[in-house]
Amino acid sequence: ARVVCSVTDITDRITAEKALHRQEKLLRGLFELCPVGIALNDYATGKFLDVNAALLAPTGYTKDELLELSYFDVTPDEYHRLEVPERESLARHGRYGPFEKTYRRKDGSRYPVLLNGIMVEDQDGTPLIWSIIEDISERKAAEARMLLDAHHDHLTGLANRRLFGDRLACATE
Repeated sequence: ARVVCSVTDITDRITAEKALHRQEKLLRGLFELCPVGIALNDYATGKFLDVNAALLAPTGYTKDELLELSYFDVTPDEYHRLEVPERESLARHGRYGPFEKTYRRKDGSRYPVLLNGIMVEDQDGTPLIWSIIEDISERKAAEARMLLDAHHDHLTGLANRRLFGDRLACATE
């Protein structure tokens, strides 16, 4: 009786698999704990494939509800034409943004967002989009307050001298 054996050292493969698993766990943790919204969408259909909790909070949707929708479902119609250059940039350069627009919440109200994204491919070559979606509601409200404060009296709320001068200059042009 004879026995034929073949021994293959798989130490390197096991080490690489462990490193890959560790890296995947770190990235998953970053995705889930990131305070800014992150979404993975199908490029062709806009369908949400994955989203983090920071994106869900301002939208009012649950994760399951949002995963049933596409990017186009939360985008007001007037932005579809305005986003053509962003989609062209994505197709040509593999990235888009920064781009300001509004998103539609589940209740129909809107909130301002700042978008940035990159194109990646799935393991089968399907083009996908990773997007960073920052809710800029607080920033926009602060800008509006600063503009109001710059042109109106704090006590009375009436237009101040600066606003009067600005309007006068516009009227005389």
